[in-house]
Amino acid sequence: MDGQAPGAKVVSRRAGTWGGGTNAAALPFPEASLDLVVLPHTLELSADPHHALREVERVLVPEGRVVIC
Repeated sequence: MDGQAPGAKVVSRRAGTWGGGTNAAALPFPEASLDLVVLPHTLELSADPHHALREVERVLVPEGRVVIC
């Protein structure tokens, strides 16, 4: 493994944004900008799953959702 978290799928209804294969350890979105983040097979393959979750928390709006599958 290269030490980077596998891709996250991100969606923002307000911005109409869809990103596939984004690095969950460094999401390219501003703070509190996303409504939903989907992490398919991300945390179990991540070198630092705690960092990936902190990054998800950073980009989610207060009422945002994360789906871990």
